[in-house]
Amino acid sequence: MTESNGRFDKHRGERILDAAAHLIAERGVNNVRVADIAKRVGTTSGTVHYHFEFKDGLLNTAIEWAVTQAFERQAKLLDGIITPKEKLLRIVEIQLPNDQQSRHEWSIWLQFWNEASLRPELRDTHIALNQRWRSGLVEIVEEGIREGDFKPVNAKDFVDHMQALFNGLGVEVLVGTSTLEHMRATMVSFLKSSLFA
Repeated sequence: MTESNGRFDKHRGERILDAAAHLIAERGVNNVRVADIAKRVGTTSGTVHYHFEFKDGLLNTAIEWAVTQAFERQAKLLDGIITPKEKLLRIVEIQLPNDQQSRHEWSIWLQFWNEASLRPELRDTHIALNQRWRSGLVEIVEEGIREGDFKPVNAKDFVDHMQALFNGLGVEVLVGTSTLEHMRATMVSFLKSSLFA
């Protein structure tokens, strides 16, 4: 990735965040240097510092930016899907770490978990992003209950269990102790047995 339009590139800040996010996913947040980000973008460290004064702030912003991009990607992939049942089954497919992009998204989210557990100043942002994810799932579950497609469960409790299963299985796939097929089958079985009417 190289710079375009020289110093007048209006998208440079976003490309810096994108490069930082990819490097975080590939190397871990503590193994990314400003020089690495600059090289990936095709610019100088000084230019990176012009846009983001401090390295920690840049990396934190890059993580938040990447998670927000993942939400937007999911929203586009769900566009046009009508029924709550189809939406949840599609979300299972979207969340499987089955290609480079989804594995990067998982890696970045895991980095965020780790950083937020160690640094209290990141927790509000982490909680807000996690709540955004959960709220979307709760809305889908409540919609399905209203329409009679789902059992009359407590939507928030169900999402707690669904999220815990997603997270645990996703980590196992990423570290090689489980497979995509097992994750998919387990999530679908959970939905069918616990929620689908």
